Amino acid sequence: LNRMGVRAGMSILDVGFGAGEMLLVANEMGLECAGVDIRDEYVNRLRKLLPDADLFRTGVFPSAILFDTTDVVTLGDVLEHVTDPRRMLKDVKIALRTGGTLWVSTPNFDSAFAVAAGERDPMRGVCEHIQWFSRKSLYKLLKQEGFEVISYNVSKHFNGCMEVIARKE
Repeated sequence: LNRMGVRAGMSILDVGFGAGEMLLVANEMGLECAGVDIRDEYVNRLRKLLPDADLFRTGVFPSAILFDTTDVVTLGDVLEHVTDPRRMLKDVKIALRTGGTLWVSTPNFDSAFAVAAGERDPMRGVCEHIQWFSRKSLYKLLKQEGFEVISYNVSKHFNGCMEVIARKE
């Protein structure tokens, strides 16, 4: 979160928050937290961990949108699972304030790791991965949808994955 220039008082919407690590850190940093996930058990767990925050919903983005607009949207291991990533980015752009920040984490199927691992790359075996991105293809999609890439990092958590920070133009 520090790489995104966030500060206390800003708002964050975590789409597909899973176990909620990003929102727990954001709460610790003083951000107004909201999140949407498709699993009731994740939503209920996060409500117990952050009882002062009532902006967690079970559902699908953007129908479960929680803010009129937000400063930050995070898509951690989400974009590769959606049937229409272009539509998702259009909806993210609507949800973000002007100059807002988007963080995307997704497998990079053109990464050095993925190329070296070939068919042994565990990300290739995930049947729910219906979109495959490279750095180049993700950058192109983000630019087409009105985002300026400001940072690229190789994930420290998942081999062959990338973390991209982009700003709404």
